[in-house]
Amino acid sequence: SVTAHTCSYTEQYFEATFEADAYTVYTCSCGDTYTVTHEGTKKIAVATVNGEKFETLQAAIEAAGEGATINVLVDLSDLALTTGKSLTITSEKNVKLTNVSINGTAGKLTVSNLTFAGNSWINAGGCDELVVANVTANVTPSNTSYTNSRSAFIGLGRNEAKQLKLTVTDCNIVVPSGTDAVLGWAAVTEVTISGNTFGSETSYQNSGDIVKFMAIADGAVF
Repeated sequence: SVTAHTCSYTEQYFEATFEADAYTVYTCSCGDTYTVTHEGTKKIAVATVNGEKFETLQAAIEAAGEGATINVLVDLSDLALTTGKSLTITSEKNVKLTNVSINGTAGKLTVSNLTFAGNSWINAGGCDELVVANVTANVTPSNTSYTNSRSAFIGLGRNEAKQLKLTVTDCNIVVPSGTDAVLGWAAVTEVTISGNTFGSETSYQNSGDIVKFMAIADGAVF
């Protein structure tokens, strides 16, 4: 609380940071100053880019430079993200993303060391290259608008004229019956699929094609 004074005072508000709560400094006309801390207002960092902290993952994506790495710090949910550039989205803690979609629209998109749940998916329809590595996904994606067919955890877009290099390694992907792990229309040029598990000990993959390419570029290498 502020000690009462009969003299007048001015006040100056200081915004919260990632290190400290917001606070207000009161300065009396007699020269005394008093500080009131607004507890619980400190910013929470959900991601970093080159050590810089961000309050939202989309803000980190927008601020990141071409080819930058975004490190996700905490579990997140209910996000629809668009990249628009070459990026790596990863985590040192293998955090969980629930109901989170990542739509790659340019360059090379790498998604690694993350766990996905709920209505989550990755779409690479606008990318030149997609790498998905060390990802765990037990998901129920609803992204048919991105695949022009059934839903899939990894969607390759709807444009057969778009060429795409694809790498999926060391992932565990569980999707419901009638949904595919990988599906799309982009013409794949080079594909590496290695060390993955589709399904789990209690939920095997069925009524799906697991990996389904609707278009393959001439001379493609698998």
